[in-house]
Amino acid sequence: MRKSSSLRHKRIAALAMALGFSSLGLVATASTAHADAYTLRPIVQYYHWGRQDNFAAVTAQEWQSAESQGYELIRELDGYAMAFPTTNQSTQAPLSLWWHAGRGDYMSTATPTGVASARSAGYVYVGQQGFVWTYARAKTVPLYLYWNGDRQDNYLTSTPEGIAAAESAGYVPVRIEGWVFPTTSI
Repeated sequence: MRKSSSLRHKRIAALAMALGFSSLGLVATASTAHADAYTLRPIVQYYHWGRQDNFAAVTAQEWQSAESQGYELIRELDGYAMAFPTTNQSTQAPLSLWWHAGRGDYMSTATPTGVASARSAGYVYVGQQGFVWTYARAKTVPLYLYWNGDRQDNYLTSTPEGIAAAESAGYVPVRIEGWVFPTTSI
């Protein structure tokens, strides 16, 4: 049974409040063992049944856009991207959102290879979603990009549940886009 849009908004708002997100930016601050503080954005998974498109929404505007386009919330939390880079910006990459109108597919990528692939396949840049680490570091997990050729759909995930769902639906791994904080990190 599909949830109503207002119920989804309430669940996301409740999740945001429970995690300490501000009402303006929907971000949380977390401390790591290294005493670094990060402003984090939750990666929220949506799915459009008609398009068969997964959408990893990271900003409040993306959540609203997904729901206004008929996407259904399928996973309330699939890791955390950083809202801003740290002082050592060479160790982070922007996570960018791309759209392909012909395929009806959203794609998130943080690698130069991913950006080049998106452009060459006819995707249009939508905007920056946040930042990811460019290497594995303490308390981070890989952020995987999967692809399903039959559906012409990209799928981004960092959780064991997301990986299992992707692989059971016939998606194949493409690459690691970066490293993010897992759902249990804050």
